[in-house]
Amino acid sequence: MFNKKSKKELKKLIVHMIDEKEAKEIAQGSITNIKMKKINELNDLDLNGESPDCVFKDSVKYVMSSIYRTIVKDDDYVTIIKWKYNGE
Repeated sequence: MFNKKSKKELKKLIVHMIDEKEAKEIAQGSITNIKMKKINELNDLDLNGESPDCVFKDSVKYVMSSIYRTIVKDDDYVTIIKWKYNGE
């Protein structure tokens, strides 16, 4: 379970990834799990539900390197956030 501070910090992180003026609610969800792992420690369950370009562990560092415009290595940490929709 997550305490209020971690939920607040995650919301802050997500909001700062987009322009707050353009933010709009499109659905409601609940965070079910947050963990950090090195890329080389990822498994199929960690990548379940990921976008098609990132469903294989070997592609994660290349996709992330492209997104963040930096070299991502196998021993770099990633944050895995699992969530579920509330409602339909």
